[in-house]
Amino acid sequence: MVGANDVYAALENPRVKTIITAHMDAYHSGAQGGDYFYLYKYYSMWAGSSYKMFGYALHRARPRRFFTEGASYIREKGSDSLKAFFYGYITHYCFDYLMHPAINAICPNAMKEHNTLEYGIDTMYAHARGIDAVEFDRAQFVRGTHVPGDEISAFFDVMMKKLYYGFRLKPNSYHTTYGYFEKYNRKMYKPDEKQRRWMKLQNKFTMLDLFTMLYYPYEQVKDLFDYRPYFELIEKAVQKSLYYIDIVDAFLNGERDSSVLASEFFNVNFNGLPVTPREERLPFRRLYRKAKLKL
Repeated sequence: MVGANDVYAALENPRVKTIITAHMDAYHSGAQGGDYFYLYKYYSMWAGSSYKMFGYALHRARPRRFFTEGASYIREKGSDSLKAFFYGYITHYCFDYLMHPAINAICPNAMKEHNTLEYGIDTMYAHARGIDAVEFDRAQFVRGTHVPGDEISAFFDVMMKKLYYGFRLKPNSYHTTYGYFEKYNRKMYKPDEKQRRWMKLQNKFTMLDLFTMLYYPYEQVKDLFDYRPYFELIEKAVQKSLYYIDIVDAFLNGERDSSVLASEFFNVNFNGLPVTPREERLPFRRLYRKAKLKL
């Protein structure tokens, strides 16, 4: 949310700013990336596995094609609301692919340490913008950015069919997962002792370490790391977001062709890793053999 706000504040493109201003809910919904797919029924790898698999695909595979195919679809059929959603999605991508390599360089294998650092960065970033990360009600924020209508679900359905062959999602995938995303954030908002006991039990069944996905007070996290290099990356992510948004805007308005998108969006995933077609296939074959991807 904070990163998307910084990108919005720095926008100088009046055409884009007008669209986002009119559809701020869609912009911030897009800025959640595909996290709500990944976190659907977070307590189990099997419950809602098709949504998790799709979220995994969005994060790990075919980013170049997602942005080029996605922009082409929006140019043909998308409303201003879907454009705003796509611009928000770009901000999430830029922050993730620039920040995650630096985080993983310190915490390459342990999700617990990765989350501790990432949530510490989020807390410091929010504090720098006058926001208390502990007190900020994310469930209410998600509810306020839940975009009505079928357009976003239809968009993801098209992307699934174009990019991730063999996947199956139920109708209204956006509403199903984004609605649950609100419930997830409600459970994680200032949990009481009863909820903490439940989280401890859930940790036995999930890959996540839920206690590392809570926000802790600024005073507790401010001295855990040297955050200055990450703030420099945040600035780069803002500038990269502006750059990509301008390119997509020019394409949507017929000022550039699709070859520019293909040359500017690299096949670098949300973890900041370049991926070849073969590497894209392996995680899905290993985790979900029923989703056999074609090249």
